Amino acid sequence: MPRRSQGRGKRGFLAIGLVHSKTKQNVGTLLRSASLYEVAFVFTVGHRYQRQASDTLNTPLHTPLFHFATVDDLVEHLPQSCPLVGVELDPRAFPLGKFTHPERACYLLGAEDHGLSMADRDRGAWREGRDASSQSTHQGT
Repeated sequence: MPRRSQGRGKRGFLAIGLVHSKTKQNVGTLLRSASLYEVAFVFTVGHRYQRQASDTLNTPLHTPLFHFATVDDLVEHLPQSCPLVGVELDPRAFPLGKFTHPERACYLLGAEDHGLSMADRDRGAWREGRDASSQSTHQGT
């Protein structure tokens, strides 16, 4: 994800979030990343945020943080014209270096121990990442 200062300009927005984070520290890392990439909002799916020492920037004071019970709940509340972008190692993934980031996007990251479920991978308008064999192709839904 490019930093706004590196070409995104002031148009559009991006959001990032985790599905069923394995550890609370990963939520803190997500929040710290949100501040670095100037995201519009941060979200978690399935687990609620608790203050983390790893969020050294105290991001929730500066960036809205939302909690969704399920990915369906997230999709139901996405902003207008904002595609869901799954970030995952997947044979259908588009190589990160060649991915054209939408002007508005909500990036969804899976749990580090099992990633995004197949159902969650299939629902995204874009897929982003590099598959294990490095023979990626772009496939939108």
